[in-house]
Amino acid sequence: MNKATILLKDIVHQIDTRPIEDLTVHTIAECVGLSRWQVQRTFLALTGLSLSEHLRQFKLSIGAKQLVNTQQGILDIALDTGFGSQEAFARAFKSHFGLTPGQYRKRGLLDDVSFQLFIPQDKQWSKAMNIKIETKPAMNLVGLCDYFNGHGMENANNFEILPALWARFNTETQAQAHNIGTFYGLIYESDDPACGQLRYLASYNENDGDIKLSAPVREPVAGQQFAVLPHHGLLQNIGETLDAFYGQWLPESDYRMDGNVNIEVYDERFNPMSEDSYFETWVPVVLKTQ
Repeated sequence: MNKATILLKDIVHQIDTRPIEDLTVHTIAECVGLSRWQVQRTFLALTGLSLSEHLRQFKLSIGAKQLVNTQQGILDIALDTGFGSQEAFARAFKSHFGLTPGQYRKRGLLDDVSFQLFIPQDKQWSKAMNIKIETKPAMNLVGLCDYFNGHGMENANNFEILPALWARFNTETQAQAHNIGTFYGLIYESDDPACGQLRYLASYNENDGDIKLSAPVREPVAGQQFAVLPHHGLLQNIGETLDAFYGQWLPESDYRMDGNVNIEVYDERFNPMSEDSYFETWVPVVLKTQ
């Protein structure tokens, strides 16, 4: 059994054995000693399901059992299973089971709540991972920002929001950016989940020039060590490269992710419509012993 599969089993064990009020991405990440980003991306790579969606389904299965086996009110069950209101629980429940909580209770459909997560046995990817560990200097990134839901997340819209954001950025910078050859996509955790689970900054390094933007957002990036992850080919296939990195290379390596950001790096080799396109993703890492 490889390290990635062992890690996944540890994550599932934490979910199965912890009190329901502790079942958040944050607490699960703390329990297995990973950043929130790494635990989410590893779980997605190995199962095809986001960790937050798995936790939601797990809590709904508990709620379904309570509906059938107890006389608790629906509001009490909603609060017990971590939903903020009866309405939120009812919407999620109907979306998952196809019935309202009241309809489900009347029918007593306990057989429908069997909840099993398929755990792959030593899943492997054929893509060769030519990862380099490099120390990069500090940067001040300046750009335009938007919110999105990434690959594997509920209501994923990354292939809608991000191209539109880059198009807006390119429109504003085309006449000014002739001396800037490299641009950066900074992905980091959202400060407003209602807008999206992640934030994205389409940006340039302020040290490389001065571009006037309509609503600039500035984000400093500390000088640190990164795993430099190359992607060759169409942009739409980036999920395969990330799955191979988070689901195989990183768990098997001597490194762990350090923080909750990723940086996409685009230079003259990038062409989103070409099989010959190339760009990099920088993932901050430290040795597991640190």
